[in-house]
Amino acid sequence: MTLLTFLSGITLIYVYRQMINLKVAKERQQGLNKDLTVANNKLEEINNNFKKANLELLDSNNIKEVYISRFFKLCSTYVDRMHNFRKQVNKKLLKKEYSDLMKMTSCASDLLVTEQQELYEHFDSAFLHIFPNFVASVNNLLLPGEQFILKEGELLNTELRICALIRLGFVKSAQIAELLHYSPTTIYNYRTRLREKALSRDVFEEKVMQIQ
Repeated sequence: MTLLTFLSGITLIYVYRQMINLKVAKERQQGLNKDLTVANNKLEEINNNFKKANLELLDSNNIKEVYISRFFKLCSTYVDRMHNFRKQVNKKLLKKEYSDLMKMTSCASDLLVTEQQELYEHFDSAFLHIFPNFVASVNNLLLPGEQFILKEGELLNTELRICALIRLGFVKSAQIAELLHYSPTTIYNYRTRLREKALSRDVFEEKVMQIQ
């Protein structure tokens, strides 16, 4: 009986230890499974972000292609107009029709205004296609009562166009003035008034550059 009791005790101790080892192994396995689940979730998140980035890159590339084509066509149109205008001038010069030539050149300034407005419209449309909530985002940076209310059919006004160029990285007034055909002083004054309307004057333009 004593030997049987001893053997039973040894067996119980062995079984107990095995149960403990099995429990420890099971807990380790559960921990590994948990870590594996977390790793899989992170990997899935990374994959989803990668897919999203690829889609955004594809969309960005498509946008670039569309607008490169659009502005190339616009530039081509302007070149054609200049070419035709030069041909008409040369024709008038050859025929010595100087009075008609004077009329043509006097009308040229009106033509430039029209083409400038057309360029603005193309820019506004292209920019708002990329940043559709831009106007609302700028208004959120302004004091109550200072938000922009656009006229019917108007996409951007001068102030918003200046903000749009700042968002695109044109931070020098001289650059903006050249693009919009204003004097640098005029652009500087516009920017000063915009900051005065802002909720946070010192960081207004920084916040404009962060608009998505």
